[in-house]
Formats: sequence, C-alpha cells, structure tokens
Amino acid sequence: MNTRRTPAKIGGLFLLIVAALFITQFAACGSSSESSPRVPLIRPFALSYADSSVVYVVGQPIIPNMPSVRGTVDSFSIEPSLPVGLTIDPHTGVISGTPASPTVATIYEVNATNVKGSAVGRIQIEIVDHVIAPESLRYSLESAIYAAGQEIVPNMPITTGGEITQFTVDPALPLGLSLNPQTGIISGAPLFPHPASQYTVTGANSAGNVQTNISIVVEQVAVPPGVVNPPPVVNPPPVVNPPPVIEPPPVIEPPPVIEPPPVIEPPPVIEPPPALVPPSTVSYTDAVYVVGQPIVPNVPRLTGGAPTQFAVNPTLPDGLDLDNVTGAITGAPTTPQAPTPYTVVASNSAGQAQTTLTLTVTAAGTWTPSGSLNNPRVTHTASLRPDGSVLVAGGYNTDTERAAHILDSVESRALAGIWLTTRSMATPRFLHTSTTLQDGRVLVVGGVGASGSGLTSVEIFDTQWGMAAPTIVAHVSHTATLLKDGRVLVAGGNNGTSTNTAVAEVYNPSTRTWTQVASLNTARSDHTATLLADGRVLVTGGENNTGKLASAEVYDPIANTWTAVPDMSLDRAFHTASLLADGTVLVAGGSSGAFGLPTDQVELFNPQTMRWQPMPPMVTRRDSHTATVMLNGQVVVAGGLGINGTALSSVEIFDPVNMQWLAAASMANSRADPTATLLPDGRLLVVGGKGASFLSSSELFDISRNGAQIAATMHR
Repeated sequence: MNTRRTPAKIGGLFLLIVAALFITQFAACGSSSESSPRVPLIRPFALSYADSSVVYVVGQPIIPNMPSVRGTVDSFSIEPSLPVGLTIDPHTGVISGTPASPTVATIYEVNATNVKGSAVGRIQIEIVDHVIAPESLRYSLESAIYAAGQEIVPNMPITTGGEITQFTVDPALPLGLSLNPQTGIISGAPLFPHPASQYTVTGANSAGNVQTNISIVVEQVAVPPGVVNPPPVVNPPPVVNPPPVIEPPPVIEPPPVIEPPPVIEPPPVIEPPPALVPPSTVSYTDAVYVVGQPIVPNVPRLTGGAPTQFAVNPTLPDGLDLDNVTGAITGAPTTPQAPTPYTVVASNSAGQAQTTLTLTVTAAGTWTPSGSLNNPRVTHTASLRPDGSVLVAGGYNTDTERAAHILDSVESRALAGIWLTTRSMATPRFLHTSTTLQDGRVLVVGGVGASGSGLTSVEIFDTQWGMAAPTIVAHVSHTATLLKDGRVLVAGGNNGTSTNTAVAEVYNPSTRTWTQVASLNTARSDHTATLLADGRVLVTGGENNTGKLASAEVYDPIANTWTAVPDMSLDRAFHTASLLADGTVLVAGGSSGAFGLPTDQVELFNPQTMRWQPMPPMVTRRDSHTATVMLNGQVVVAGGLGINGTALSSVEIFDPVNMQWLAAASMANSRADPTATLLPDGRLLVVGGKGASFLSSSELFDISRNGAQIAATMHR
C-alpha cells in the first residue's frame, strides 16, 4: 500500500496546526486575567431597626421589621424572647408574625454576630388589644441635599404611638427617589437636578394619621475630567502560509507563527467625585434615663449633607455609647447622674455641625406611700393571697415606756390600697412564719408567744382564723417552705431560748397533720430555705450555739434526705437567698463573724454543679434586709441594718444578666426587718419594720417607673 502523502495533504495539515496554536494562545490570554479580590470580613456594627419602638395590635400581622446593619452577619438572636406570635429570622434578622396577647412595653436586645464579633441593637415592643393612632412622625434627615446620579443613604422615619401601616408623600418625590409605602423609608438615586422643594409625608393606620414635612434638593454633579480613550487594539499580522512541498526534496519547515501582541487594556473610567455637602444642623432629644434600664436609641435629627462620623464630649454616662457612624446613643446606664450637657459633633469631609444635649440618669424605680397600719410592728409576716390582698400578721412593738407588746392583730391590704383590720389570731406571736397554701389559705406556724417561750401552736386563715394541729416541737426563727406537692416543710429554729433544733417536719393540708421528717445535718436558726426548680430545698447559713454558720444543705422531699453541700465563702445569718430565673440561688449580705457585723459579700449557688461562685459585692453592707425577685428577673434588696447598727433606707438592685449591682431610689423611711411582698401588678410592697422607731407605714416600689425616657417613644 502506498503511504506517501501528497503536497496538498501536507499543506492542509500545516494550516490546521497553525490555527490550533493561534486559538490556544488567545485562550491562554483570556484565562490569565486575575480573579476579583476577596472582600475582607469585618465584625457587624451600626445595627438598628426601622421600627425601634412600636405598638402592635393583638391578632393583626405586623409589617416585617427589617434591620439595618453594616458588616457581614452570620446570625441574629434576641433577648428576652419576643412576645408570643412574633419571631426573628436568625439569618436575616427580620421580625415578623402576628402577636397573640397583650404585653407591657419591653425593650429587647438584638445581637448580630459573625466570627469577628457582634453588634447590639435595641427595640421596644408593646402589644395592645386595639389599634392606637400614631402620635408623631419625623425623619432622621429632615432637610436633605442629594447629588444627581448618586445612591442616597436611606432616610428612615421615626414615629411615636401606634404602628403606621401606610405611608404616602405629596407631591411626588424627585425622579429616581421612592417612598416605601409600608416602612416609610426614602431611598433610590435621583436622576436629575431638582430645586429645593417641600414634601409632606403622611403616616396612617385605621385609628388616625400624622404628617411631617421634609425638604429635598438635588444638585448637579460636577463634570469630571475627560475620560481617556484606550489606544486601538493592535491586530495580529496574518499568518504566513507555508510554501508548497517540493517533491521529491524534503518538506520545507514553515516559519514560526508570529504571536499577536497582547491587547492593551484601556485605563479605568474616572468616576465623578460625589458632591459632598456639609451637615447643616444636628439635634437630639434631651432625656432622663433610669439606672439599669436599656434605653431606646436616641437618634439624631439632621439637615444638610449626611455625616460620616459622630463624636461626643465629655464621655457619655457609664453604660451608654455613641455610635460614631449613625450617631445613635444606646446602652443601659449604670450610675445615677445629675443633668449634664454633652456636645455632639456630626461631620463629613466637607464640614461639620454640632449640638448640645442634656442627659440625666436617675436611680431605678420610685417609692410611693401606701397607707399605714393601725399598729406599728416588726418581725411580723406578710402573705399574698390569691385575690391580690396582703395579710399582715403578728409581730411586736413597744409603747412609750418601752414595754414590749406582742401582737395578735392582723391587718389586710386590699387591692385598692386600703388597710383593713381583720379578726385577730388566737395567739399573739412574733418571729413566726406564714405561708400561703395552694388553696389560698394562710398557714401561720410557731414563733415567740406572750410568755416569751417558743410556740408549737399553728393557725390557718381563710375568711377567719382557725386552729390547726400543733407542730411536734416549738419553732422560732425557723423557715417554712411550700413544696411542689402542696405540703409545707418547717425546718430548724430554736425553742425561744438558746437551744437550736435540727428538727424538720412537714404539714399536709389534705390530712391536716404534721409528720416529722429527716432532721437537718446541723441545728440552726435565722437561716434561709429556698425551693429549687427541681423541687429540692436549699438551706443556707444561720446560727447556733457555736456561732454563725457557713454550712449549707439540700433537702430531697422524695428521698427524705438532707445532703451537705460545700460551705459558703463566709458564715452568715439574717441574710437573704433568692431563686433566679436560671435556677441558681443568690445569697446576699447578712451578719457575719464573731462580732456579727453586716457584710456586703454575695455569692451564687448552682444546683447543677453543687458549687458556690463569688458575685460582685453590694454597695452597702447590710443584714436583716429584704430581697425580692421582680417580674423582670432583677433582685431588689431593701433596708436592713448597716455597719453602725442603724436602720437603712437605701435600696440596690442586682442585675443577673450583667452580673452587677445598680443604684435604686431610696425608701422614705429607714427600715430593718420589714416585710416585702411582690404584688400581681409587679410592684413591691414593703411594710413596717424598725427605724428610729417601730413603723406602721408602708411603701410601694415600682421598678418600671421613674425618669420616663423621653426618647423611649421613638418607634421607627
């Protein structure tokens, strides 16, 4: 077979090879361009919401509340949990849903997080059962100057009152700008210059509407220098065809292909510089804030150009911060402060504007008088009944000749706040206990009687007093704890003299009988007993014939056993122990050491690990005080005896979220050994005690009031 190639075939093959090389070269040139640079990851910052404080209506789907945040966000979370029916999307941070039931105005903290860090934004939400008309409307930028062709920073509305469900504007905004009819946000990029014009924005819901005026100017952008045209692309020279193959001499190799020069990229088009306008004015709302309460962001009002940076002098009160990008003041103040002026400067590269605002920080809560008992008393008891009334029983006082009077009298505070005399107990007593049973009756146990001896007698109050079976032994300065199954555990105490007891017994309201249970490991009186979340009972401290005690033990009512747990860091009696929302127990103050001096030391018991953890100390050393867990989870510590043995009027609040003590408003009267009862409406009723004299007065503490935050009604 003849395998010789003809000249025509060889020439065609040569042309195919040259073409392939040429295509390969240009493909390589096209793939050599560099990939886009990776955007560096930065932590989130400047988190805020379109609705920063809003009132929603039960059963009505809300307009999704969208966050604005800078930086990259991996996830969103919120504390405390939103009202039932509302949710936050963990990926977008959008709050949506349909509220199911009314709630009081509550401030929520939203965290936007990535691996670099997090940003915190605060919103206030209240749920009501009917539509409330909006009260006011304004914009963060009330007089704006924009540049034609430039994207604007979205202009956010700020409202008070009910949720606005529809926004409109008249006349129409400059071409390229738009108003979101649901959120009221103005955004876009104006296309053409436009003279200064006034626009009326209306925000409405089914109950009413509000209006505000804004001014918008669109200026022509300066013409940039001419764009440099790129040089023409140099085309490659034509490929030289190889000469024909001469037979029979050998084939002449073709000359090498002339590579085309690389295409010269044109220089980038020079973007026109933004038409910068300095801020004209900046203003804030003067505000009175409350220690420990997160504030609704205090947002600046602006006219003129948009600022790029904010600064404040002097430094804001402890716990408050100024966002140097948005100018919003946020946080929760930690220390009271008299009215103080602050200068805020808003600036960009074209200029600046400044303003002065005044901030005041008051101690948390307010105290108001709540009437007086007919008899002054100390070491009495106070029990909350199912109807919201408070039953005050027993105690003692002295007359003008300092003769002691042990009281059998009983008084009841009705919901209306009026004190009424109730039928007296059969036996006068003090240093006793009273416990509201699950059926609403009140069980009074032990104490010191008129003879000065410890009592075994027990009485029960329903609509009147009746005698119950006596305890097995006398109990004075003991504890009584309502167990989860409805029985009452009475533990320790003394017999009215110097003999302390370790006896524990349980009262069964169904059988109306007492049963002696396992005894404490250590005899003690003036101790505390706290019902834990799992149904066990933690007993701490107290005193006996050996002195003050640091020991603690836990009772298991199912196993009927007492188990010793690690000692506290110091011995203490006349202290308090409070069950926190997370199941831990906060022990505060008390009388400690050989001389029984009051202490400011605080520690936390964890039932899961059975370990103690030191906590920040109180501001004031105290014993014989009260400690009450409020509806918001904070612990209000009031009164007691101070370091010099005199009664205290001071009050402080433990914030378990931030693990810190906050200053609170003081009581009108100094009180040691008063009673403190949390009412159904969230207020705290403090009754009696001993100050300069025995007290008959009572006071109400409202942790949610005081220094109404002027900025707290901003909704959007």
